[in-house]
Amino acid sequence: LFTTTPNVFTRSFKMEPRPILSGKGETSFEVKLAGFPAVEGKIIRQKNSLRFQYQVLDSNIREDKLHPWLGSGVELFFSTLTSSTPIQLWCLPQPGKKNPVIVNQHNVPIKGAQGTQKISKADYLLDFEIPLSSIELNENTSKEFLFDSAINLNALGDAHSGGKTSLSGRFDSYMSSANYSVVKLG
Repeated sequence: LFTTTPNVFTRSFKMEPRPILSGKGETSFEVKLAGFPAVEGKIIRQKNSLRFQYQVLDSNIREDKLHPWLGSGVELFFSTLTSSTPIQLWCLPQPGKKNPVIVNQHNVPIKGAQGTQKISKADYLLDFEIPLSSIELNENTSKEFLFDSAINLNALGDAHSGGKTSLSGRFDSYMSSANYSVVKLG
């Protein structure tokens, strides 16, 4: 729900449908930063996990292990269709290493999550799996769920500056699933 009148719920509000990401077992998406292509992503449903592939155009990866939301990385948000409580996690590229780090909102590694990365001068590729149980989904609910993703880029291409962008265009997904897309992987 969106309203043009602050603190008033029933006057001049509009309901906008959720964006839908759908496909037979997988779906793709793109995210821009300031109008420029910045991220390509893919979600693939597997029996006991969801697999994600991200290509992020960040030419200057910045690590911040204590505050993952401040460094380069991919932030993911999940919710079932009937819950409004988001599940939040990060996949963080690790320059000089083979694998990214995948942590929850408390900066604790997610049990059973695994991934690989490829880092070049222009971008990085993340390919990782998250067990369904760690994001409160199961084989049935993983066919249709709510999702958002925010991405921090330290430097978009040759621009020497970056920013934060998201699939929903908002940066408050840690608080509510109201702006998430519906993912349909039936």
